[in-house]
Amino acid sequence: MATLFSNNLSSLQMMNHRYQLEVCVNSFQSAWIAWQAGADRIELCDNLYVGGTTPSLGTIQQVKLKLPIPVFVMIRPRGGDFCYSEEEIEIMKSDIRWCKQLGCEGVVLGLLQENGNIDTQHCRELVELAWPMEVTFHRAFDLTPEPEIALKQILDIGFNYLLSSGRHAQALAGISHLEKLQKQAGEALQIIAAGGIRSNHFSTLLQQTSQIRFFHTGASISSPIRHLHQSIFSLTDQIVDAQEIQAMKQILLEWEMHSQMNEE
Repeated sequence: MATLFSNNLSSLQMMNHRYQLEVCVNSFQSAWIAWQAGADRIELCDNLYVGGTTPSLGTIQQVKLKLPIPVFVMIRPRGGDFCYSEEEIEIMKSDIRWCKQLGCEGVVLGLLQENGNIDTQHCRELVELAWPMEVTFHRAFDLTPEPEIALKQILDIGFNYLLSSGRHAQALAGISHLEKLQKQAGEALQIIAAGGIRSNHFSTLLQQTSQIRFFHTGASISSPIRHLHQSIFSLTDQIVDAQEIQAMKQILLEWEMHSQMNEE
């Protein structure tokens, strides 16, 4: 597959950046495209139409073999809510062990009680099992009734990242709340802003935050389909939008350079 970036931009991408663009992907093909387009790291999932589930072992293995950027794997045994049975938790533990064995940099998970509060017992078990991998608590956080208390619990358990839209459908609408969460977390945890982030408003989002450094996007387009004219069943799927990722990465690089100049 051809490289989408110019040599100059590729060199900038390899620098150690304070600002990071995480791209959510649903296949090896999308992971490859995301990396080529400038992603700093990927969240690897399956079944994005239900919010993401754990991808296959083979997919994880190939992504780790071929991509030089950090891979964070979704640990979620099914769609639906985030209250899991003991059997499902055992599935999650098994998937975490495989991710660790394959050398993944991190995993992404989140468990809630029936009342919407963090399932601290099982989250702690999974985070301890995942070590030394890093762990992200995903957007199940946005369903918790008392976010400040939930964040305190997440910090106490030992999560490294929190993925959130600030309790709004779009990160742009929730950015003030994300700022408050990052101030509460300090340097102990990094908030990852998520929720409909696209290049047409990315600069506006950056201008409205002084705290957030990590951004998450699932920008995608319909995947090209072979044999579509002769298919008697649906072949539709989504694939990462390379142009959109490249545009967002360019904006982020320029913003970081601008911020560094202002600090000098």
